[in-house]
Amino acid sequence: MNRLAIFDCDGTLVDSGATIYAALAATFEQNGLHLPPPEVCRRVIGLSLTEAFAGLVPEATADELAGLCEDYKQAFWKL
Repeated sequence: MNRLAIFDCDGTLVDSGATIYAALAATFEQNGLHLPPPEVCRRVIGLSLTEAFAGLVPEATADELAGLCEDYKQAFWKL
């Protein structure tokens, strides 16, 4: 039996940008934050979640960033 695994690390097969933005929107709404426009959010795709949220919410503390990351993970999986 042959097995095959395909990894799409650069968005060639599936463009997940819309799903990522929807999860960001849910996370920002849940935390009472203003969601940056899509062109700003696209700049952080590919970074770790902590780096991405640090770029989008520079005033957030380490604990707040951790909370945003967890909320994002839950929102993403729901989508």
